[in-house]
Amino acid sequence: MDGVSTNKTVVQAVDLTKVYGSGPSKVKAVNRVSFSIPKGEFAAITGPSGSGKSTLLHMMGGVEKPTKGNLLVNGTDLSSLSVNESAIFRRQNIGLVYQSYNLIPVLTVKENILLPLQLDHKKVNKEFFRHLVDRLGLADRLDHLPNQLSGGQQQRVSIGRALITRPSLLLADEPTGNLDSQNGAEIMELFHQFHRDGQTLVLITHDESIAAQAQRILQIQDGALVKDEVQGQ
Repeated sequence: MDGVSTNKTVVQAVDLTKVYGSGPSKVKAVNRVSFSIPKGEFAAITGPSGSGKSTLLHMMGGVEKPTKGNLLVNGTDLSSLSVNESAIFRRQNIGLVYQSYNLIPVLTVKENILLPLQLDHKKVNKEFFRHLVDRLGLADRLDHLPNQLSGGQQQRVSIGRALITRPSLLLADEPTGNLDSQNGAEIMELFHQFHRDGQTLVLITHDESIAAQAQRILQIQDGALVKDEVQGQ
């Protein structure tokens, strides 16, 4: 099996619950979900639209707080952090890749990738930066703006920005959703490369062929975890 797996737990979810609204309009987007993700694992979270999988990922990324339960990343309970503390923890420990890229349009490729380091006033490891952009195929695009790039190239920039801090956890929400099949396959191959290097990866997808590439599938339905299956054993 590819990847580097140890006994260290990167993500621990315990009775994780997220409720929106109240009274008749109350919706349990995530309902008492518990699981753990060990270091080096590649897990896919699947489920139909509206099942709660993106809400779950946003809680794992510290973007949203649970209504009940606990979500720990590297032993830190994200629900215990203030908004500012959560933002700092996320920048330093978690990489996020979205379907819509979320690049800053007025920043170059290089500036977009280095943004998380600059926000924390951290020095750039030039050797690691060069290695990263080479692997992403962006070495000749560093001075380009996002609108000068293809969708596949923009997603590569998004991945570079997510990985520049060397996060212990990489989260990807439908990362191939806006791409054609060829670019989608190339993006997935990049994820596999970084996973083989030991990167812990959790990917949200409704595409069964993409989910099948993961080591493990967590299936969410109506906010509940209905399947937790390790593949290839």
